[in-house]
Amino acid sequence: MADQKSSPGDPYNAVIEVRHQLNPLLAIFKVRPDSGEMMNFIPGQYTVLGLIGGESRSFNAQPEEISPPVDRVIQSTYTLCNTPEEKGLYEFYVMQIVGGALTPRLFDRQQGERLYLGNEARGDFTLDLVPSQRPVLMIATGTGLSPFISMLRSELGRGSKRRFVVVEGVRYSWNLGYRDELTRMAAQHENVSYIPTITRVELDPDWSGPVGRIRLLLDDDVVENATGIPVAPDQFDVLLCGNPGMIDEVTSFLVARGFSTEGREPGRIHAERYWEKAPAT
Repeated sequence: MADQKSSPGDPYNAVIEVRHQLNPLLAIFKVRPDSGEMMNFIPGQYTVLGLIGGESRSFNAQPEEISPPVDRVIQSTYTLCNTPEEKGLYEFYVMQIVGGALTPRLFDRQQGERLYLGNEARGDFTLDLVPSQRPVLMIATGTGLSPFISMLRSELGRGSKRRFVVVEGVRYSWNLGYRDELTRMAAQHENVSYIPTITRVELDPDWSGPVGRIRLLLDDDVVENATGIPVAPDQFDVLLCGNPGMIDEVTSFLVARGFSTEGREPGRIHAERYWEKAPAT
């Protein structure tokens, strides 16, 4: 099915080339556009994926019971994990939202099946927000890690020596979808540190890393202990992406330490509330 092309009236313009199922609710999709042409984008930007509402094999409701309408293309935004330098495939890190409009249908699609792919990238949550060479503290929960994967791959691929510290919070260790890659980055590049943490350790007894919400890790100086660098406005600018509750909690903590959500001075906080851009999840 991978060589199938769009027909007149068919909204689909891309094929799922790779589907890497990390666990029942988390997967990495690599999508190839029919055109073979790659859109221009800056690491951290997003595009849309879409499926026709009535095409899921997992939904047993009658057509009139399915919302939105079965003949409508349901779309939602997803950040690009690949880099602009990579050609051929777009990569997306997706969590299935049970009861969502799009992700259950997306998880119903198999490798070689088709879907709609947006033709442009948008968003201003990029490293252009941070002055060149300024150290960056990247803090993410869940699939909020996506923009940081693209940024790191691109920066390290170009030989950047900018200092990056990545803090990732999830419930369970099996939700650390890019753990192996980030651990490898940190081992191979002295300017990269990776600090994953989980919150449900009682159900993940083999976990030996940091435990607790990101806000508590910052308060306990886990980042400073791991990197030797204090979380202070003269040391980092901060990028936040993920759960709105995490963003609000961490922002309040950082502001109390002298960081700012406005202005151009060092110690600026930049947040991407991607959940608010994806109502069809």
